[in-house]
Amino acid sequence: MGGLFDVSKLKEKIIYLENEINKENFWDDFDNATNINKEYVKAKKIIDRYNKLYDGLDTLELLQDELSDAEYENEYKKIEEEIKSLEKETHLNGEYDNLNC
Repeated sequence: MGGLFDVSKLKEKIIYLENEINKENFWDDFDNATNINKEYVKAKKIIDRYNKLYDGLDTLELLQDELSDAEYENEYKKIEEEIKSLEKETHLNGEYDNLNC
């Protein structure tokens, strides 16, 4: 998926945030720690959802021969719509979310 968000960049962000969270003095600045933790949870949810959708695509490909064409197409479209929804949500909650479009 080469859509509206960069998965590898998001994974790098998660690693960075995990490193920040694991620092000994992380909670010394409670407000900053809270913001970092929220950002981490948000990024992790996006990646988890992304992985679940692509696992679904992989499973669907494996089951292709066992499904009718209509069943396959229906399931594929469901997953595709979820991916588009995720891209849209990610874009709207990203760096441009403060703009009134």
